[in-house]
Amino acid sequence: MEILNILILLVFPAVAILIAQRIPALNAIILCYAAGILIGNTVPEYVAHDTVRSIIEVMVVLALPLLLFSSDFKGWLKNPGMMLKSYGLLLISVTIASFVGFFAFNELADAPTIASMYSGVISGGTPNLNAIGIALNAGDEMFVLLNGYDVILSGSYFFLLVSVARPLLSKILPTKEKGEKKKEVPLQFQNVTLKSFKGHLKNVVVALLWGIGSVGVTIGLSFLFFNELNALFVVVGASSLGILFSFNKRMRALPLTYETADYLLLIFAFGMGTLAQFDKLVSSDWRSFAMCAIIFGVMLILHISLSRLLKIDTDHFMISSTAGVFGPPFIGPVANATGNQKLIAPGVAMAIFGNAVGTYLGILLFEIFKNL
Repeated sequence: MEILNILILLVFPAVAILIAQRIPALNAIILCYAAGILIGNTVPEYVAHDTVRSIIEVMVVLALPLLLFSSDFKGWLKNPGMMLKSYGLLLISVTIASFVGFFAFNELADAPTIASMYSGVISGGTPNLNAIGIALNAGDEMFVLLNGYDVILSGSYFFLLVSVARPLLSKILPTKEKGEKKKEVPLQFQNVTLKSFKGHLKNVVVALLWGIGSVGVTIGLSFLFFNELNALFVVVGASSLGILFSFNKRMRALPLTYETADYLLLIFAFGMGTLAQFDKLVSSDWRSFAMCAIIFGVMLILHISLSRLLKIDTDHFMISSTAGVFGPPFIGPVANATGNQKLIAPGVAMAIFGNAVGTYLGILLFEIFKNL
């Protein structure tokens, strides 16, 4: 069963890519998520959960440096203003939303823990959930519960981001800053064929080896510094090495590194979908989910409102929101949806920043909430 799970995980994204290439209205990552959720909730007994979880954790960490190798951070560092401003508005929105959610359900015994842990998730991604949970001694049950809520809430939001969010947000926010020329990019894997992949197989292998090396170094450092595999440290470390290597022109010029990273993220999306079992969430206290939903909804409303007030354009809003809610791995697919691949570098930079800031924010909010 485990071997079959591994084969399906590795092969289905290729099927999704072929379908998306033949039907342009579909998106490969949406197909992977949808198929995974369908399998996980109809035949959960056939899903080797521990195996799937281990594989997707490896895939997402390995994808980070590969995603960054081709990014032009040097160009972004010359003018980081708009992305930094937009992410700052996100942090303000998350903080206010957390207070709203906490006061709405402060009768819950775990209200301080839930509000603070979830604030960390939507300001820097899932790794923050684990880091804050460990810091607060929240326990595995709380982590699984909040992660399940997040799959529903952020998963729904992700579908919107890669499908209809841009045209809808463009009615509220500016579509582009004045004088900025839009850079058109191909849809995900639109121009990638088996023949083109084989033609650059050597380069892809080289990039994969560099990616594996980057992850290996951070894992080694994690054991050196913490005497254990620290997920947050590995994510930030692998991303940082990817940024460092991106300053090398030869590394940036390696063909298909971005597409290879995207494929790994499709594996992650498919696997993550299979782990989202809704029946386990139904039996939980509805107020816990309602608190997270309120925090998420208020955060989005505030972030959009503040962005409109300060004239943040649609693309910067979408990428900064992705950086906070999802973290580095999802910047690429959303950048494809905006058609502005130049924002990958600043978006990933903000996501890495969020991995650190979100953890501190969550712990700080817990200290405040427990005394209210």
